[in-house]
Formats: sequence, C-alpha cells, structure tokens
Amino acid sequence: MLGTVSWVCSCVINVAVEVDHLLLRGRRVEVPRHGRCIVVWKSPAHTPFTRPVRPRIAAADRNGRILTELGSHDALDTLTQAFLDELT
Repeated sequence: MLGTVSWVCSCVINVAVEVDHLLLRGRRVEVPRHGRCIVVWKSPAHTPFTRPVRPRIAAADRNGRILTELGSHDALDTLTQAFLDELT
C-alpha cells in the first residue's frame, strides 16, 4: 500500500539577481530579493532504490526569457553545465 502513495518533496534553490521567477509544472514562483526559493512538488511513489522525480525548473528574467533550466535528475543547471563544458 505504501508503494502507491505520492510523496511531497522540496528543495531550496539559490538564484542570481537576474532571475525574477521560476517556472515549474505550469506554476510561476516569484523569487524574493534575497534569491532563495523553496519549491515544493508532489512526486510519484518511489522506493529506497529510486529517487523522487523533481519537475523541470526553469529560471526566467522579468521579460519571461528562460535563462537556465534544471532537469529532473540534474545536479547542475544548463547554463552552469555549458560553462563547465567550455572549460574542458
């Protein structure tokens, strides 16, 4: 029975001053001036051997332009990953 229950997950995201809001699963999350956001979502049931699924999170500026994205299982956002790839 427990294996079929959804889970509520969360994470704290620190963003740059250029980020006005985050987009996840159709929701717009305003970023406070200090740049730290707590995002919460419902994840499908998982076991101790699988990770909960985080939704794709996009960081947007005031004009709605997507600056970078964080995928479901990514540790780094797309902008940071591209920067690191250029170094190698």
